[in-house]
Amino acid sequence: MYKVSIIIPVYNVEMYLVHCLDSCLQQDLSYDEYEIIAINDGSTDNSLSILQDYADRYPNLKIVNQDNRKQGAARNRGIEIATGDYIWFVDSDDWLEPNVLNYLYQSALGSDISIIDSSFVVQNNKKIIDKRYWTEKINLLNTNLIFFSTGVQTYIYSRRFLEKNHCRFLENVYIEDNDFTPKTIYLAKKMNVIPGPVYNYRIRIGSVIHSNDPIKCKDMIFVSKSLYDYMESINDKEWKMFFISYIKSTLHSLLFQLVALSRKDRISVLNILRKEVDLLNILYVYGGVGGKIKTNLIRISTDILCAFLMIELFLREIKKNLMVFFI
Repeated sequence: MYKVSIIIPVYNVEMYLVHCLDSCLQQDLSYDEYEIIAINDGSTDNSLSILQDYADRYPNLKIVNQDNRKQGAARNRGIEIATGDYIWFVDSDDWLEPNVLNYLYQSALGSDISIIDSSFVVQNNKKIIDKRYWTEKINLLNTNLIFFSTGVQTYIYSRRFLEKNHCRFLENVYIEDNDFTPKTIYLAKKMNVIPGPVYNYRIRIGSVIHSNDPIKCKDMIFVSKSLYDYMESINDKEWKMFFISYIKSTLHSLLFQLVALSRKDRISVLNILRKEVDLLNILYVYGGVGGKIKTNLIRISTDILCAFLMIELFLREIKKNLMVFFI
């Protein structure tokens, strides 16, 4: 049995894959102490050839091939075959700091979930979030109901915990992390914090997950409904508010992303949202005055809603610029 299983879904990332794999191999555990499970999710570029070249040279790298089923299905496949005490989900266009894996493993021992520091960069390698962001954020709070990153890359999970609670990702959606992370945080009830940084997250301009896309917007509704249904089985009021706050935040984000869509796509997305009465009730009851206005406009008019959202975005930009001016 390995100490750590690194699970990497791979789909058409030939430009970044070598960097990712090299970083996973430049670690302070021996190759018989950790495994790298690369799930080739039907890549059509040279990603599979790169994986095969590395697998020929490194005995701890395993390749699993499957038809394209998106990242959630690939991660689920990885969980099924992983044998490590702990599981770390790594994206194939990101990279790890060197010689951090043993530190991560030792720090995570005894915890169901540990949150780790990460550094966020854009395509030109310009860092946009400081590496100590999450540690400082968490240290300000004295509650389990923390501000948290939804990206599973910033957590290391006990495999036994995932199996015991039957934790799996939603499949065939683009934002499966947004469903998986709140549920696992609830199940663990608490998290260990591992100072870092150890993980570097590349934001690729133009990728679906970081763009305003009608499919992504519809997935946000689907995930919100999944979380709502899950919340219904929870009796603890504080944890219910944890899910309500997250659903509300997701819906607000969804609405602002509508502004960048075509009118046809806006109507398509809102037609789905209008049918989700429970979600609209959360926005109306817990979203303040703005939430009440938006809920009513969702029901009345797509065009008026988007005009209202554009005005709100404009006012926010003015406020932000004024704050910068007077600092």
